[in-house]
Amino acid sequence: GKSHSYQMIRYLQERRGGFKIIWVDMAKLVASAAGDELRPEELGQALADQMNIAESIPPHSSEQDARWVQRFCNWLTGRLAGGGTLYWIVLDSFDKTLIPTGVHDLIRELAVRVESNLGRVRLILLGYKEQDKQDLPAEVFGGLEEETLSPITGSALDQELIHFFSELYTQRRQRSAQDFTPADIANSVAQVKRAVDSTSARYLVLLSQAVIQESRRILPAGV
Repeated sequence: GKSHSYQMIRYLQERRGGFKIIWVDMAKLVASAAGDELRPEELGQALADQMNIAESIPPHSSEQDARWVQRFCNWLTGRLAGGGTLYWIVLDSFDKTLIPTGVHDLIRELAVRVESNLGRVRLILLGYKEQDKQDLPAEVFGGLEEETLSPITGSALDQELIHFFSELYTQRRQRSAQDFTPADIANSVAQVKRAVDSTSARYLVLLSQAVIQESRRILPAGV
């Protein structure tokens, strides 16, 4: 399934908008490679397909991978020049597979282009291994940000919801003199958790919607 970090990105997209996600599960792409190992042009094709610009992707003949990577990135830079769409390229599941050298070359060059002349593109690498990060070109480190995200599930989710609904019930008591009990808080937490499928790719969006709905029930507009 899609990683928790990807769910967070989807949540941001649905809440904020303004960008298009280009998502590739690297483990699945490696598993479906046409030959013995994943080729850089297969990753390039996967990106171009989702950007709807695949009709003229540079072919890869007998040239070295490094040369094709440069041609592809030159083509992509020119193809996206002047466009108004902001792309977030999300390459997922690096921690679940091994990536061939030629594909790493493409990822590194994409990082360089994003830092230099692909101003409408963001590159997000999920599960990227520490040793691979060290191999990124020095010129990209100025714009590199790293974050570790943990799933909001189980007891951590319970604690967050308990705190949130405690505050909400307290606000209701202050406004309407309507008291509450710990059982009211527990029921609200249970209601939210029943409404959300934790395995869904839209988990964070569904969680947010469930919390909003329960909040409106507790503290309707005008109270």
